[in-house]
Amino acid sequence: MAEVVIENIVKSYGETVALDHVSLNINDGELVSVLGASGCGKTTLLRVLAGFEEIDSGLVRAGEYVFSSGTTHVSPENRNVGVVFQSYALWPHMNVAENIGYPLKIKGRNGQALKLAVRDALESVGLSGMGDRNPADLSGGQRQRVALARCLIMAPDVVLLDEPLANLDVHLRESMLMEFKSFHEKTKATMLFVTHDQSEAMAIADRIAVMDHGNIVQFSTPQELYDCPATVGVARFVGNGSVLPVEVQKSGAAECELCIDDYCFTARHSGAEAGQKGFCALKCGWVRPGENGLSCTAKRSIYTGGQTHVELQVDCLGELSESVNLCLPGFAHMQAGTQIKVEIIDGWFIG
Repeated sequence: MAEVVIENIVKSYGETVALDHVSLNINDGELVSVLGASGCGKTTLLRVLAGFEEIDSGLVRAGEYVFSSGTTHVSPENRNVGVVFQSYALWPHMNVAENIGYPLKIKGRNGQALKLAVRDALESVGLSGMGDRNPADLSGGQRQRVALARCLIMAPDVVLLDEPLANLDVHLRESMLMEFKSFHEKTKATMLFVTHDQSEAMAIADRIAVMDHGNIVQFSTPQELYDCPATVGVARFVGNGSVLPVEVQKSGAAECELCIDDYCFTARHSGAEAGQKGFCALKCGWVRPGENGLSCTAKRSIYTGGQTHVELQVDCLGELSESVNLCLPGFAHMQAGTQIKVEIIDGWFIG
């Protein structure tokens, strides 16, 4: 396995800049997720790492081995990088064992050595004894395991996962996610997991890189990403957050007093000054009903099983302002137009 270093890379398609001076360091044995909405550049970044795309400028290396630069481009087959595709990409005319063993076969390994390697790969993904089956006879989760085994049999320095759970149903997706995590813990492989699903990224990654418009806007642990978003966009995107305009009343070392109109509350910060205007990031669990709180009007409520999500309009900010999300335990339907006061018990100031 190897450390992956991406330095200031640019990739354009005509006048469209897909990657805009992107830098990212993945530690040896680390599992990093690249998270973002469609069109943010995350798949282009994966394709650059795999060698499917050449970069305009910058540097990509694994360990001391340079993959790409302004003058160098190592082809995919010479990078020792494994890729697990969203569509599995299994050959239908080959059985499971033949699919898994193909990367070694084209490198010249045959006979008993190949059979033993395939057997070990099948065992590592929980498919022992299924080598003679055809891909068409497998479930979606089993096909994904075959794709993972085919990737890992070549002992890659880096494993790239391109939205590998997107084609699976919810229950199978959760099961496979835990299998990916368990496999990473056992192998300590250097892995890059690309997804648009923040719950997947939060569950599996050591660190998460959030991308937007070809840039990495924050690279943090899941907890830091949730609790301390670097930008308004990250605050909204991660954890179904909301953002309200505030003014700093006073500031201490780690906490500050923020005000929305005449309602003031305490929030965390990494740099705030009295009188400064900015935004406060809020999550569902950081708001609760309270008699001395902020006056709001319910817009709609949705029961999600176990709790009810209520979307609130902050009265002093007007109808066009951003909504605040309130989570209530159990079934607690709140009719549109209901007046309620809420207290903000936690928040993160973004200057």
